[in-house]
Amino acid sequence: MRKLTAKQKSMLRAWFVKNYDGGCKFDLVDKMDAETYNRIDDVNPCEIFHQNANNYLEELVNLKH
Repeated sequence: MRKLTAKQKSMLRAWFVKNYDGGCKFDLVDKMDAETYNRIDDVNPCEIFHQNANNYLEELVNLKH
């Protein structure tokens, strides 16, 4: 499966709420620690997880503003 699952979105949202400081909205997944990144990716591993996660986090920033 190439898309983020509901569980991955929930985990990304939880990370976002806890860690987003209102700064830059791009490449937020790069600010995530490796342990959290791997835990979320392991739910449904795919080669484009990084891109999908970045896109989802950017959507959350847009909703916040």
